Amino acid sequence: MLLAAGAAAMLAVAYSGNASATVTDSSAGTDGIATDSGGGFDLLSIFNTDTPDMSNPNLRAFLDMIAVSEGTKGRGDDGYNILVGGSTFGSYIDHPRQKVWIASIGNYSTAAGRYQMIAATWDSVRNALRLPDFSPASQDAGATELIRRRGALSSIYAGDIAGAINKCRREWASLPGAGYGQRENALSSLLSAYQNAGGVLA
Repeated sequence: MLLAAGAAAMLAVAYSGNASATVTDSSAGTDGIATDSGGGFDLLSIFNTDTPDMSNPNLRAFLDMIAVSEGTKGRGDDGYNILVGGSTFGSYIDHPRQKVWIASIGNYSTAAGRYQMIAATWDSVRNALRLPDFSPASQDAGATELIRRRGALSSIYAGDIAGAINKCRREWASLPGAGYGQRENALSSLLSAYQNAGGVLA
């Protein structure tokens, strides 16, 4: 996973003096898909002050777990170049912003990358962190920012992964309890994926 140097540097710059962003309840996976139409503001999460530690093995494992949940891990460039539905895109210059028709939900989605962020969600974290592109390091930093906004970083560091998943469930539709009416993974399978990625449970 491309976390440490690039993503950590981006987050260090961002957290030295950046503040606001727009948050939407949005996520998607190659099997569990959320569209671009839903969402709402979560202002409390914007002001969550947990600071990401990109060298933390639990955080790295949690990001891997999200990729497993979203169905992207191990596909293409380890998920970083995967569009919703499973096809790939060819450039990391920016979020691909491709609208893909999802027959199972009768709507379009722009979800892309390892963490299946829709374009609007990506724009929010990109602007907040001043991310330069949609590279793997930028995607890692963006996903970590979404986790931070949900107030889940301290739970992850403490090994309370069930609690962290619960806090992030409205961010990624494939997490248990998301409530988007889409496929949700079992908590037990996600905890196994987390441990397989080197994460430690409390």
